[in-house]
Amino acid sequence: MPLKKVLKFGGSSVGSPSRIVSLIEIVRDPARYQEGEVLAVVVSAFQGVTDTLIALARSAAAHESYIAGLRDIEKRHLEALHELLPATTRSGALASVKVLINE
Repeated sequence: MPLKKVLKFGGSSVGSPSRIVSLIEIVRDPARYQEGEVLAVVVSAFQGVTDTLIALARSAAAHESYIAGLRDIEKRHLEALHELLPATTRSGALASVKVLINE
């Protein structure tokens, strides 16, 4: 059975596009792995997004406005995609964010 390694990133390690670039470099660094090792990478929400989503859910449950907060999350993700992906490949990712935010 092959060796397995799980790398989990969240919070400040995915807090900005520059931090995401750093974690990509970590994952791509072959010096970190043994030959034949199977790698699993787990990435959680951008820094602060989970807390924001909980607050927005509470607002929605109380019939209070939550749309502005949802738009802030959308904007943050779209801006990150603009910084992280080349223009020639980002349209699908941008569309996916918009679809998911508007579900």
